[in-house]
Amino acid sequence: MLGGFAVFIGSVLQRVAGTGVGLIVAPILVVALGPSQGVVVANVAACVAGFVLFLSVRKQVDWSRFGRFMPTTILGSIAASALILVLPPAWLQIGIGVVVLCALALSVAMPRLPHRDGRIVLAVTGVVAGFLNTAAGVASPAFVIYARLARWEPKAFVATMQPAFAALGAISVTVKAISGVDFGPVASIPVLAGIVGLATLGLLLGAKIAAHVNGTTVRRLALVLAAVGALAVVIRGISVL
Repeated sequence: MLGGFAVFIGSVLQRVAGTGVGLIVAPILVVALGPSQGVVVANVAACVAGFVLFLSVRKQVDWSRFGRFMPTTILGSIAASALILVLPPAWLQIGIGVVVLCALALSVAMPRLPHRDGRIVLAVTGVVAGFLNTAAGVASPAFVIYARLARWEPKAFVATMQPAFAALGAISVTVKAISGVDFGPVASIPVLAGIVGLATLGLLLGAKIAAHVNGTTVRRLALVLAAVGALAVVIRGISVL
């Protein structure tokens, strides 16, 4: 019940701000299902929501940026899966959360970040996003920080994040399947059907809300969501020490 509500609210926020499913769903599902299976289910939810929303915003996707950062997410995902095998999950989550919070604090403390873009910046963003998504189910902070650096137009950012989250979810699930992670309830057809249905309803409601929200509000909401997600990762790690 709680997990279903999280999927719905996360999908609403994803439609409005371009992020939300991983940030909202992952912490709740980890509490309900444990670190391993919780993040797997969060990856699936983000994949479903990203794909469904992509169908309606595909014309606004910045395919040039997508094509430059997406390949390197695989490297980040592989690195995270390798690190997970040797580092206790709790310490890994705490470390990730602290790094993300520091990065977000820096972006807020510097209202006008230097303009940085290009292949190297995009490649690094992809690696970090892939790492965060596989390790903790939360990839959006990396993209939010990049959007601030690159002065990425909000509508293009929101649209491009959808195929990115769909692909990241699929990559993370695939890497975990190869490494032998137990998928648990996510392998159940009723659970998968529930995730698809709730995500779709949330996206429909989010579309109505998005029509009344301006670009500045979207950027602020994205930053807040990223901070909440990072803090949740830290708390999650501490709770299982």
